[in-house]
Amino acid sequence: VDGAVYGPWSCLPIDEFRALLAPEMPLRNYPDICHVQTSEMPIGHWDLGFALTSNRESVNPRPTEFVKIIQDQAPHSIGCGCYSEGVNDDINKYVWSILHWGDDIQGPLKDATPDQVLRAGLEQY
Repeated sequence: VDGAVYGPWSCLPIDEFRALLAPEMPLRNYPDICHVQTSEMPIGHWDLGFALTSNRESVNPRPTEFVKIIQDQAPHSIGCGCYSEGVNDDINKYVWSILHWGDDIQGPLKDATPDQVLRAGLEQY
């Protein structure tokens, strides 16, 4: 085995999952950025109208919330594999991708905070 994957099916928080692996074992995060309920990161107090009409795959841009989740999870992985189930979550996929880019950022964003990277990325989106 050359690595492990952490995703919505994982039963432990990512830090506990990471602790169970050998330190040299790479861990890739595979977050559920597509769904808003019955999901890895559900939206609390989801509007009943949206819940009944859109179910799990509503339009769900969550950049500010995902910055906090990424800051918590990123130190435990070597990056993420973002996927999309439609245009409803494209902004989320973009946010996860730009904030997981890593320490190899060059140019004006080299020493930027995650909030600054997010703001610059969304302005270009």
